[in-house]
Amino acid sequence: SIGPILITGTNGKTTTTALLGKIMQDARESVFVVGNIGTPYTSKALEMKPNSVTVAEISSFQLETTKRLCPDIAVLTNVTSDHLDRHKTLDNYKNLKAKLFEGQCDREISVFNADDETSEEISKIVKSDKFFFSTKKRVRGAYLDGDEIVFEDEKRIHIANCGELSACAGVNLENVLATTATCMARKINPEIIRMTLKSFAAPLYRTTYLGEKRGKKFYNDSKGTNISATLKSAESMAGNTVLILGGRGKGENFEDLFKKLPKNVIYAFITGENAREIMDGAIAAGFYNVTYRQSLKECFMESTVVRADNVLFSPASASFDRYKNFVERGKAFDDLFFEL
Repeated sequence: SIGPILITGTNGKTTTTALLGKIMQDARESVFVVGNIGTPYTSKALEMKPNSVTVAEISSFQLETTKRLCPDIAVLTNVTSDHLDRHKTLDNYKNLKAKLFEGQCDREISVFNADDETSEEISKIVKSDKFFFSTKKRVRGAYLDGDEIVFEDEKRIHIANCGELSACAGVNLENVLATTATCMARKINPEIIRMTLKSFAAPLYRTTYLGEKRGKKFYNDSKGTNISATLKSAESMAGNTVLILGGRGKGENFEDLFKKLPKNVIYAFITGENAREIMDGAIAAGFYNVTYRQSLKECFMESTVVRADNVLFSPASASFDRYKNFVERGKAFDDLFFEL
């Protein structure tokens, strides 16, 4: 039988958990997708059978209080600066993520992002059987070769071409590779992986395309709650883009965000509790096309008249200043779009 499959990371863990769970459900009868994704582990415990597989998203907050874990498979999507308002330093945050692997031995499997420096650091001290994923290089695991997704261990196996997979759009590609490496390491049929990838729809509010109005394409990335997530979303935009951001801060440095934003982000509207902090970061980085507005609605309405191809809502901040969660915040942005 297969023990628990646990997924953590700064960004992409929810999409990876959902996609991995769907593939496992397509391949097996009894699979439970639980954890930080929205379904508590304990709420499903009585339904589980001896042959059940649990695919669980695990957050740094949950890892804080964990004494010992020994997952059959442990997956780390990436580690970038996040929740520093709670964890104080990136080292503390990294050490919490590393706890997922501490109880593993060489019988278990681990999966790491070969393109992420901190993930690679953690992989070097792990005792389990290691696989990797990469968009940039050949690895033992899943990688991108041109337009082709490949898994390689003892031999090279074609999984799919990106052009045929809805799940390969933009920011989801790393999630697809992480999932592929995990499934292939557990010897899931490649054809099942391919078919599920073709039909999978990413969870809401992860650079979700809403449609076109007033000559602009609108994207809702309410789940972009930290700087690295917003950068990934911005990098996926084709054409000049207006960025709307702000909320409750997590202790990150917004000067870094504005220094690293792609050149096609030509204007930013800021609102929320941490607006002054974001504005200071923008000015320090030499990004002057930035405006503060009191409400999300004002930011939205003014974004519609800027000459640009896209409007991207990716707050780079938590939602708790005005909303109970990123879903409620995402719905608020959806409503503004559909009322336009």
